[in-house]
Amino acid sequence: MAAATTTAGRAIRRQVCGLHGIEWGQRLDPGVPGQRESMWLPPNCPKCEVELRQELEAEAEVARIEQELIEETNQRAEADAGRDERIDAAVEADMREQALQYVAEFYATRRVEFEKYHSGRDWQRMYEQVKEERRTKILEESRKGG
Repeated sequence: MAAATTTAGRAIRRQVCGLHGIEWGQRLDPGVPGQRESMWLPPNCPKCEVELRQELEAEAEVARIEQELIEETNQRAEADAGRDERIDAAVEADMREQALQYVAEFYATRRVEFEKYHSGRDWQRMYEQVKEERRTKILEESRKGG
């Protein structure tokens, strides 16, 4: 970008487009305090302006023919012989991934609960064993003493 120069109340500068390598002139629009900022006009090189206008016109045309696009897409989808297989493969892959995620989440969130449950069951088993040992010992002592 070259330096700006001012002549009789007008500021102008030369700018080089990095995309097209074109040099073009810009003038400073001073703006209105409190309403709009100052800016260099035109903001883009002439080729960039043309390309931008063409892109906007193409987007507007696509938006205008949206219903035609939908109908053509539906026709292509119906005529596509491999579509069902692609969808099935994608569904299977996603479901497999989701199932693995559920399993990992289940292990991460429920492990403590199962540890408590099985710890309690094992404690109860040991309690019953100790209780039976004591009962047997008491019976043996009463048979010997009685």
